[in-house]
Amino acid sequence: MKRLLVPRLVYGGLKSLVPGLSSHTGTGGTDRAAYCYSVWLRHVRMIQDSGCTLGRGRVVEVGPGDSLGVGLAALLSGADDYVALDAVAHAEVTRNLAVFDELLELFRGREPVPGGASFPNLKPEIQDLTFPSELLTEEGLQDSLGPERVAALRAAVSGLRLGRQRGPLRYVAPWMDGGFVEAGSADLVLTQAVMQYIEDLDEACALLARWLRPGGLVSHQIDLTSHDLARTWDGHWGYSRATWALIKGARPFFLSRHPLSRHLEAIRRSGLDIVRVLPVACPSKLPVRRLAHRFKSMTEEDRTTRAVYVLARKTPA
Repeated sequence: MKRLLVPRLVYGGLKSLVPGLSSHTGTGGTDRAAYCYSVWLRHVRMIQDSGCTLGRGRVVEVGPGDSLGVGLAALLSGADDYVALDAVAHAEVTRNLAVFDELLELFRGREPVPGGASFPNLKPEIQDLTFPSELLTEEGLQDSLGPERVAALRAAVSGLRLGRQRGPLRYVAPWMDGGFVEAGSADLVLTQAVMQYIEDLDEACALLARWLRPGGLVSHQIDLTSHDLARTWDGHWGYSRATWALIKGARPFFLSRHPLSRHLEAIRRSGLDIVRVLPVACPSKLPVRRLAHRFKSMTEEDRTTRAVYVLARKTPA
């Protein structure tokens, strides 16, 4: 059975080259309101605990997945507007309305951040799972959860159309360049398990930095594991370029295999100041002799980091 893994993966890649044979079944996770609520509040906590201030203007999310739930949580928290950018259109109205209504109840109840048994592996890890009332104040929530505000947000979700602006909500998929977000307009750019799919990190990080206003933040949770494309969490670093190209095929997004240091380098090159790096370490399972040529020079930190949270800030004016 072990010998069948690579042929099976290559078959999947080749299948994606044939029109009509490949299929997409969703990204998982963001179709559940509790997951989206937990992700948003974890980023809020990390920003707060890092001594940064989260602006209440525009939130941009790259790679929202099966719903716009994380962005809807941001809007219910008081963000003025939300822009969602994805490589493939996943989200649709019915699912988003259900997620929105469930999120509304979670915020109205000031529910704790879901974790533990509900989402034991969800990152970033935070110590305090209580509702962040010191940041999301009662006064602020009375405005963001007021009847008129909620009605306007629900109407925006009901009228969701790709590429069209509906009040505080915009959804663009696929997006090919940065023209959908005005330079210097975003208070926060957020990604959750997305940056590991981006091949050209320098271009992407420069684009995200351009969107930010002075003092704006990028908040990334990055998964650096093999995503079940190998038998060990770090086994993806053992495939040659040729084998990896066959496994990838023509899929519109796929694991990029960049290690921790490459992500940090790209963020710094974009001109942002890194505020916090919170790696999740794990012993390497792949012997050095089995690393592909391009990965043999990886540092020990790169080889043992399976996930990382990164917060960076654009220099204030």
